[in-house]
Amino acid sequence: MPISLDIIRTLETCASHAWPALSTTHTGGWTFRFANGYTKRANSVHAIAPTEHFGTIQTAAEVWYAERDRPAIFRLSPLAGDEPDARLAVAGYARIEDVGVYTMSLGPRTEGPPR
Repeated sequence: MPISLDIIRTLETCASHAWPALSTTHTGGWTFRFANGYTKRANSVHAIAPTEHFGTIQTAAEVWYAERDRPAIFRLSPLAGDEPDARLAVAGYARIEDVGVYTMSLGPRTEGPPR
């Protein structure tokens, strides 16, 4: 069953808070994260609610990361849409790895300690 973009947005936001970066910038519905290069998740660009043309975001990200002596890395979830994947390929970016995110219901909420 396909997962909704609202749920993906919530998961992306929770993951960002759980794995914080040293510096974060938001622009055009995209988040740029920097953490001295320790992990790709904390040193990458990802979509939350894109409003800006991706070409503008790509250029801004490349400048932002160059100022920090890091390459721009883009994490593309379904929130990014289809355009970034094709544009990045044309620009010479390589797909490094695919990541799966799995969810499941925890069951009904109960009050009090388990019995």
